[in-house]
Order: sequence, then structure tokens, then C-alpha cells
Amino acid sequence: MSIPEIKTDLVNSIKGIDIEISAIRRRFESKLPYIKPEEELHEKVIDYVYDNNDRLSKILNNVPELKVIDVNDIKIECWVWSNICKQYCTIDLDEYYGGGYEPYLYKLIVGGENHGDIVMNGYHEDNTNNFDIVYKVGGLHNDEFDTYTSDIRLMVEQYFRYYDPIKEENEIKKDNFNKYIRNHRIELITEVYRKIASNYSLILSYNKKGNQLYDVMIRQSGILLDQATQELNKTNVDPEYSKLCTELYKLITSVISDMSEWYENVDKCVYRIANDKVVSDVRHHILSFV
Repeated sequence: MSIPEIKTDLVNSIKGIDIEISAIRRRFESKLPYIKPEEELHEKVIDYVYDNNDRLSKILNNVPELKVIDVNDIKIECWVWSNICKQYCTIDLDEYYGGGYEPYLYKLIVGGENHGDIVMNGYHEDNTNNFDIVYKVGGLHNDEFDTYTSDIRLMVEQYFRYYDPIKEENEIKKDNFNKYIRNHRIELITEVYRKIASNYSLILSYNKKGNQLYDVMIRQSGILLDQATQELNKTNVDPEYSKLCTELYKLITSVISDMSEWYENVDKCVYRIANDKVVSDVRHHILSFV
């Protein structure tokens, strides 16, 4: 292989690392089971709420303490049991209610341990109460209200019951993939530095472009050494990954040392040749080659 071909091969190998890693990642992500965005569930819940405002208003008119409530002043707060978190979690509907800091006079709790409760917020300036007042509407044997709240709870539970196991499985796959791709990237970089270790004297040259190439290689090698050090200093580092990082660190350190020594020696040799009293034509040819 000629020197230009060696340079081209090295350049392609270096560029090919990120290209290959990105391609592998895209293929992996394209094969992950689809998870419907949770935002679609949010929209479905809010659509149901808006479509059934008149229905809820009629229901509450039959509850003496709540008959004056404007249903547009009620914020729906949905809770669902998460097998991933092992606790009840609320879904984020704040954007449909003016943001998380927009106070509502009332909230209707759907799902969870307080399913069916309507809370009159004690912190709202338009309410006369200084603490939350809870109305156990779900315990009034109101079938229409129970159906209303259960419909919302069911659509939330169905989403998480179906997608939580897939999401959990995807997280395991992603974790395993990230470990693999992390090791594979180190292996690719190691392969490139083995090529550099065998061919650096052929690709470096003592001219302007050669100086630039040398500076770039030393600088990038320093960055890689810093990254390897950071990885090795982390706690609970995977033994296989630690071994790969250590081997790469030693290899890069060796390559930097060899290139620096070569460059210093070339500098000295060029100076000596340029100033030695050798035959002019011989000196000219040697300097031209260098």
C-alpha cells in the first residue's frame, strides 16, 4: 500500500468510527417496539373531559354541596399505578390547564387511592376556605359519576398496562445496547491507533501540512486520554469496559510518545543535514524528501 493510500485508509478509518456507530444505533432504535407517545393519552383524556362537561355538570347538580360548581373550574388529576416506579404516579396534564402554576378552584382526582374525590383548593384566592376541603363524591353511590370517572381511569390504566411492560423491556434493551456500543467504539478507536502506531512515520512529514497533522493528532489523542481517564475514574465501571479503556490509554500514550520522539529527531536531523558540509546536490535531495 502506497503512502497516499495509507493516509486515505487512516482518514477513512477515523471518519468511519462515528459513521458506523450512528448507523448501528439507527438500526437498533428502528427495531425497538413502538410506544405510543403519552401525549396522545393526554389528548384523549382532555377530549373526553371537554366532550362530557355538560354531563359532569348535571351530575354535580345532584350533589347539594357541589351544585354551584362551574365544571370549567375543575382540573382533572389522573393517578395510575406504575409497575416501573412501584407506586402511584400522576400523568402531566398541566399544559391543558394553563401550566403547572395555574391554580384551579377545584380538582377531580381520578385513579389512585383517592379516586372520585373532588377537592376545593384552600390556596386559591377565590375560595373562602384556608385549607383543602375534600368531597367524597365517589362514595355517594352515584352510578353516573362513577361511570364518568371510571371511563377516564380505564383509558389511563389501559395505556400504562399495555405500554409499561414494553417500556420496561425497551429500557433493558437500551441499557444492554449502550454497553455494547460503548465497548465497540473503544474497539474501533483502538484499531485506528494500532494502524497509526505502525504507520505514523509514513504519514507525518516535516512541512506545514505535516506540522498541522501532527498537532491535530496530538490534540485529539489528548482528548481521548482525558475521556478514558474520566471513564476509568467512575464508580462501578464494568470490568470489560475498564480493560478496554486501560488498553486504549496505554496504546495512545505509547503512540504519542513515539510520534513526539520521531518529530523531535526529525527536527534535529533536518537541522544537521541543512548545516552539514555535505555535497550540495545530496543535501538538496535529502531535504526535498523530508
